[in-house]
Amino acid sequence: MDFRSNDRNQQVFFGYSLSDFVPANSFPAFVVQFVFELNIDPIIESYSPDGSKAYDPRIMLSIWFLAFSRGITSTRRIEYECKNNLEFIYTSANLKPDHTTLYRFRALADKLMPELFAVVVKNIVQKTNFKFDSIAIDGTKMRSRSSWRKSHTEKDIEAMLAKVREEIAGYLTEVDKDEQKFEKLKKKETSLEEAKKKIVKRKQTIEKDHKETHKINLVEEDAYTMRFPSGRDAFPGYNAMVSTCTTTQLIVAVEVTQRRSDHGEFSRQHKHIEKVLGSDKSRRYIVDSGFYTKDEASYALENGVNLYFPEIWHYGGSENEIGKKQMYYDKMRDLYVCPEGKELRPKRHVGYFVEYVTRGCNNCPIREKCTSSRDEGIYFKKVLRHKREEEFEELVLRGKTVEGKKMIDLRQRTVEPVIGNLKSNLGFNRFSRFGLKKVNADFAFMCIGHNLRKLYQMALRGEITFPGGFFDRFFLLFSKILRENRLSRKITKKLSIRQPIFGL
Repeated sequence: MDFRSNDRNQQVFFGYSLSDFVPANSFPAFVVQFVFELNIDPIIESYSPDGSKAYDPRIMLSIWFLAFSRGITSTRRIEYECKNNLEFIYTSANLKPDHTTLYRFRALADKLMPELFAVVVKNIVQKTNFKFDSIAIDGTKMRSRSSWRKSHTEKDIEAMLAKVREEIAGYLTEVDKDEQKFEKLKKKETSLEEAKKKIVKRKQTIEKDHKETHKINLVEEDAYTMRFPSGRDAFPGYNAMVSTCTTTQLIVAVEVTQRRSDHGEFSRQHKHIEKVLGSDKSRRYIVDSGFYTKDEASYALENGVNLYFPEIWHYGGSENEIGKKQMYYDKMRDLYVCPEGKELRPKRHVGYFVEYVTRGCNNCPIREKCTSSRDEGIYFKKVLRHKREEEFEELVLRGKTVEGKKMIDLRQRTVEPVIGNLKSNLGFNRFSRFGLKKVNADFAFMCIGHNLRKLYQMALRGEITFPGGFFDRFFLLFSKILRENRLSRKITKKLSIRQPIFGL
């Protein structure tokens, strides 16, 4: 397909080209060459052959990659940079796309961003010798564009509905009626009724502990109310998952979810990574304790994943309460023995769990720290043991070994600085667009920008080859030298001609 494009090496009438103003080993040149080596056939095929020429998608993609690597997300800001910043002028081939054109291309890229991110990672794997033998995974809460003032619980919405209906009833009794006011009230009533239906429907999918306190944002429904570590206040936002190579700090998988916790996220990230990087049973995965659930542990064991958890402090109870962690399990007799010597014997099976119970805990000296459960005035202690509990314990205790402690320390020094770079250095601590799909695309753009900056630094250090290979770099450098020498000869010749006239 014929696109609107330009040649950055094309000399203008005055004898210079765009490449003269941007060094061949600069970051914009790196981004341009990297994009031109990508396979973006899905984006090209999405264009229609009808109408006027569209901007070359490789040029548009290069502009967006450069913008996100600089922490810029506004289309109007990018339009300004393409007219005034030499780096963006070079990247855009001096085409100067306006903010509408930039927005339309980003909307097109939104639909293909998961595949595009995978293409970028696969290109990195093919062009480098990195093994990606250990992956650290972590999640971070990021605020949405919507305001917390627009988030309400079901009770709040019911109160607002009652107030609006009261206003409507009072309006109907008025003699002089304002039709515009009436339509506005009816429209507000309709929107509140729809919000109430949505929050009732959503309650069926969220955690039991959050059903009554859960809020829905009237502006951005996809944003869930989350509590951020930096403060006690809760804001509408998302949970962004990042999977990073511990050797290179390159991001290999990303996803933005609506779940408040990291439970269930490891298996999703693992499937993405295996799909992009290829299956490797020796690859090590490191997560923090927030990822641990019985289902995730079962997934790791069933698929032979080399997974490392830190010590799970809540596994079987905390230090201040008596739980499985403080009890001894007798495998031969299949029972638990509490610190006071009482035996908890198996009583019944509950799905994949076995229930162990002991009664007669009324006079136990540690009862207050052990149990508050009672039946007909008799206190009892109950614990649940999974059928694969022994394997789970082995998986959890793996993080306490010498190798496990090294891996846990490695996770803190790799994936957490990557998240810090995205949120603090580049300023991506809040999304600028509405909706889960657009947020996912923007976060993928952010992570691609991070990867390009990392690759560029590696190329400068000589750890990887500059995109385009040695011949292309030599040709660019050689042609630049020729142009400089040719321009120098022209200037010298002109000065020698003008010297007798002006007395120079």
